[in-house]
Amino acid sequence: MSAQQLADLQAQLDRTRAELSARDEAERQRQAQAREAAAVAFAESAISTARVPAERRDHLVALHKQLAAGADGAVVMFGEGDTAVAATEVLNDLVALIPPTVEFGEHADLRRRAKAGELGDLGLLDDTDAQVQFAEGVHLDPERLALHQQVLDIQRQARAKGQTLSYQQALSRVPR
Repeated sequence: MSAQQLADLQAQLDRTRAELSARDEAERQRQAQAREAAAVAFAESAISTARVPAERRDHLVALHKQLAAGADGAVVMFGEGDTAVAATEVLNDLVALIPPTVEFGEHADLRRRAKAGELGDLGLLDDTDAQVQFAEGVHLDPERLALHQQVLDIQRQARAKGQTLSYQQALSRVPR
């Protein structure tokens, strides 16, 4: 083999190595982006279900990415053989076990309970008829409570005449 052929083969080998290196780097970047996207989606899901406070988003993303990447590229697994579970799945399961800090939706649904007959006969149930219950130890100004009752009475009287009054409109009609 001549010196020129050796040089050509060496150049071809160098190009092939460079191409392989570029492909490997592109694959590493693709995997890193996929881990980032999965970590962000996981954190957003945990935050949107009120299991983790929004202030901890970056911490949760970093933890998820670290568990997904593993040490030296080796993914951390729990268990052996077919029953092995990735550390990210364990984290997902643990976060899913955290009870939500906020319950979304209507919980004091007076209308639903009245329709189901759980509250007895309340008559026509609307915003002005809704019963208010206060916690023990809450101080209520009797004059303001009486004023509130007068406003509700004015709204009921107007409704009986086929009129609709806002709370503010009824308040303006209270005799002073």
